[in-house]
Amino acid sequence: AKDAKDPDGERAALKFPLGASEVLALKALYAEDGSPLAAGLPRLLQLGEHYGGHFAAMELLGRPLSDIFRKLEGSVEVRWRALRILGRLLVRRLAAIHSR
Repeated sequence: AKDAKDPDGERAALKFPLGASEVLALKALYAEDGSPLAAGLPRLLQLGEHYGGHFAAMELLGRPLSDIFRKLEGSVEVRWRALRILGRLLVRRLAAIHSR
């Protein structure tokens, strides 16, 4: 996914191209208005086609993880602790999605 900006200034995560299975998964996880059907998912701003390929634009949930890891200072143990916390958050989100 790529960080993009629309003409109105709203920042979004853009993924292009999407495979057919990804399109089907997104359609199953979101209502027609783009609101998520499971907790913890970003709003789907647009799902469409461009030059024969599918794309998805979604709201950003915060700063890119790469920025956060770059700013983490300290020992390897400190960085691993932060990574474990993020991992638990991701697992919880996946569990919420799969329980719907």
